[in-house]
Amino acid sequence: MDNICEIELVNEVKNKLENIDIDGVFDVNNFKSFLNKDVKTLFPTILYTEKPDDTCRFLLEGRVIVTMDNSPSALVAPTFFIDFFQNSEDYYHKPFFASFMRVIRLISFFLAIITPALFIAIITYDQEIIPVSLLINFAEQRNNVPFPVIIEAFILMFTFELLYEGDARTPANRGTSLSILGALILGDAAVQAGLISPIMVIIVSVSAISSLIFIYYDMQGSIRFWRYLLMVFSALFGIVGFIVGLLLLLINLCSITTFGKPYTLPMMPFKLEEQKNAILRSDITKIKKRPSYITKKNIVREK
Repeated sequence: MDNICEIELVNEVKNKLENIDIDGVFDVNNFKSFLNKDVKTLFPTILYTEKPDDTCRFLLEGRVIVTMDNSPSALVAPTFFIDFFQNSEDYYHKPFFASFMRVIRLISFFLAIITPALFIAIITYDQEIIPVSLLINFAEQRNNVPFPVIIEAFILMFTFELLYEGDARTPANRGTSLSILGALILGDAAVQAGLISPIMVIIVSVSAISSLIFIYYDMQGSIRFWRYLLMVFSALFGIVGFIVGLLLLLINLCSITTFGKPYTLPMMPFKLEEQKNAILRSDITKIKKRPSYITKKNIVREK
């Protein structure tokens, strides 16, 4: 949209597409690797969507959309970290409910990454943090478990990954049976056999369910990587390792750029004016400006 999107951004996307030297592509998602090949991170910097309303919303914000014949998806550039906590349905409901769900998504992101690592750090090195009654309860549950807590966590996480991949590639009429088999029968049998403690089942379940809120596979992959990294740091160094892992996560997020712009905008650097539609959402009648960190052209939506 010439009167909204900055021409420099359009030309940059065009140049990257024109410089692709390959015999063919079969889906628009293949272009993601070429559009962000200079970005060294596991976090997705190109968003894809199959929803026309999302595509229109991004166009009206001043972004570039890449489409392709015979592909149901569209790529969005640039994409920021905050975009993965927003949804087109947020604009169809009252601001309170939309803001509440965005906060839930943000909390889920951190729960998915830190829950197993924090539990491992506390149980392995820093038991004095836990109240005595709760510590005794945990000790009784782990009394007959033959594995260290880190091995126990990795066994459960690996089992979840197997179930998740199997369910994703199983026909819908069989997916329910697979979920029941894994979640109820195998989980209960492992606890009854003394291989896994009940509290670890709860910890891993909270982490796994929190990660399923994100529908984008690239974001789920990033969550998995940082979850396992924090688990290893926590097992080696306790709370200190856990904090170091969190700092590395924040440093990585703050060091990413997408088409020359910080990935964590508008939270870091903090832009007060843009908070009307960041984590919290104001009434749609009050959002009269396009995001200033995306475009400077025709920034006022209505007079």
